[in-house]
Amino acid sequence: NGHGHEDGHGGLGHGHSHGEVPDWLPYSSKLRRATKWAKSGPVMAVVSTIYLVSLLPWKATLPRLLGSPVVFAVLGIPALLEALGTLGELDVHFLMTLAAFASVAIGHSHEGAALLLLFALSQWVEDQLSMSARASLDALSRMTPENAHRVPEESESLASVEDSIDTPSSTLRTGDRIIVRAGEVVPVDAEVIDGTSQVRLDHLTGEPLPIAVAQGDEVMSGALSVDGALLLRVLRPADESTIQKIGRLTTTASASRPQLVTFLDAVAKRWSFA
Repeated sequence: NGHGHEDGHGGLGHGHSHGEVPDWLPYSSKLRRATKWAKSGPVMAVVSTIYLVSLLPWKATLPRLLGSPVVFAVLGIPALLEALGTLGELDVHFLMTLAAFASVAIGHSHEGAALLLLFALSQWVEDQLSMSARASLDALSRMTPENAHRVPEESESLASVEDSIDTPSSTLRTGDRIIVRAGEVVPVDAEVIDGTSQVRLDHLTGEPLPIAVAQGDEVMSGALSVDGALLLRVLRPADESTIQKIGRLTTTASASRPQLVTFLDAVAKRWSFA
């Protein structure tokens, strides 16, 4: 069977706009690539380390003076370029960037650098969690067969089934009967009418060992039949089955801003208005 790859990721938007380098700037595509590089994990780690080291009570002047300029050069300039893209909106991104650079003018560059770091870290954490959630949804989509082998509703045993019709899994309704052969994935939540098989659920529940199912047992969508054919009666349509519920929960969780991101933004906002 093929697997569905429908894009159900519409709820994976970020909790706030991060801004983008505007198209009207010269070399905007190259500036976007440079901005993306500045926000990468390794660069963030190096910049954060340099800044934290600069806060230590060094006797030498250079280590203490290096932190803020590095933060403003690597994170501040990209933030300023992106803030130009939200100039007409005066959103949080623009205000925080403005506050960070204004702090330099009043002699508080370390505080401005800390603000840039907090905001950049908030964006990075949110981006990483969104990518992880998106990967989880992609994996769920690959688990769901695009088609199912539907058989006549009067079928009571595997032996009585002479032929099957491949039909989209999304069209299955409660009471329909389908066959799942060895090596195939159960498309919807169903009950075993005939047949026995070991089914794997490790990709759904983490259970490492296959589970034996036989007549009368329920099998959740996404289960992989390992070594036998099963005649199944559909218990729930595709959009109400386990895989779809997991997908909806993942999407809902992704749409909610993580507590760490909310905390970092709250600290950064308070810092910018202080």
